[in-house]
Amino acid sequence: MALTFLVSEENMSIGDVRYFWILLQDARASRHGLRGTCGEGKVVLFQNTSSIRTYHGGSQGSDSEGGLFDVSRAQFFESSWDQFDDFVLDNVQSGANVAKSIRAVAEPIISSHFGRAYLMSFFSRYANNIARHLSKGKAKYHVLVFALKRKE
Repeated sequence: MALTFLVSEENMSIGDVRYFWILLQDARASRHGLRGTCGEGKVVLFQNTSSIRTYHGGSQGSDSEGGLFDVSRAQFFESSWDQFDDFVLDNVQSGANVAKSIRAVAEPIISSHFGRAYLMSFFSRYANNIARHLSKGKAKYHVLVFALKRKE
């Protein structure tokens, strides 16, 4: 089994994974956003529930005797926000590409809270926020992968 985590750095670089959620919050909170179009209570209630931790390496307090799996391998690498950024030189297109991938994760949460009617404009604002962010430079996030092996 493999477990994959997007991790943050202590210093928030341009590609830090926290920016995915900050820019998503900005799209939600924009003055052209959801305020006035759906109940104010829904906007106030909506909170970013992601938990993002900084990886320092090594195991901290793991119990080697417990559990069903052993970590057989751990790998840390960088990945570009836009998988096509070597071929796409347009920040607007890169913003749209990144927004599509994040939409796959965030759409169920947003649509269940605000309804499907808001999705198109919401993710359009999000893509614009990402494009503006990517104008500062190429963004890469950090990925941590653990390969687990079932204990015998």
